[in-house]
Amino acid sequence: MNSQNAKDLTRQRFGKYAQGYVNSQAFASAPELARLVTLTNPQPHWYVLDVATGGGHTALTFLPYVHRVIASDLTEIMLASARNYARQASGELEPHLAFNVADAESLPYAQGSFHLVTCRIAAHHFPDPGQFMRQAYRVLQPGGIVAVQDLLMPPVAQAAEYINSEEYLRDPSHQRAFSQPEWEALFSTAGFQVMHVETAVLKHPFLQWVERQGCSAQVTAQLTDMFRTAPPAVQSWRQLTGFDGDLAQAVFYDPHILAIGRKKKIR
Repeated sequence: MNSQNAKDLTRQRFGKYAQGYVNSQAFASAPELARLVTLTNPQPHWYVLDVATGGGHTALTFLPYVHRVIASDLTEIMLASARNYARQASGELEPHLAFNVADAESLPYAQGSFHLVTCRIAAHHFPDPGQFMRQAYRVLQPGGIVAVQDLLMPPVAQAAEYINSEEYLRDPSHQRAFSQPEWEALFSTAGFQVMHVETAVLKHPFLQWVERQGCSAQVTAQLTDMFRTAPPAVQSWRQLTGFDGDLAQAVFYDPHILAIGRKKKIR
């Protein structure tokens, strides 16, 4: 699939399921949101860009700490849903929050516009995450920070390929998720100094996970079979439980990377 077709598919799918992502507690109240605030130490004068904002939860989390946040997303319908949610949630802070349609790989902002760029649980949808990282570097001021959270793949290539295939079956707009060494290489190649890397583990009730992407009964059955017959390395990585009985009890866990990088200051 070429880059433009991939982006069109992302618009289509996330436009269709936008409200489910806005309402998802997995995105809205996850503990890693507070952790990202701690790791980046936002300041009152900062301008922040949240890339691929989805339901707007990351943008809203940072809003009380900074001067202004721009929440950007490729999908107009998703952005509209996030805007409506923000108007209800942010109250008097809402004038300090803007929403822009923007492609993560071609950000429409001037060089050095922001102190912080965030991107949470989205980069695995980008056709070229390296280009996103280069764009983040460009729009940051010297000394600025990029903070990324995304699905984390195991270092064993066969296990990573299997998990990526599960993700693609659930959501064909999924491109590829990366291992920690791959992410660190993306940061370094774009010019960032890697400041901090850690792992957060997210719990996913299986049926909620498939329903959020509107999976058909056939796709749900295929995914169930893939989880049940997953290689040991995948079962260990995702900590699969409950897939041999009532699927209402089926749960898996996804490691996510939280990575912080800094643009070098000009001396």
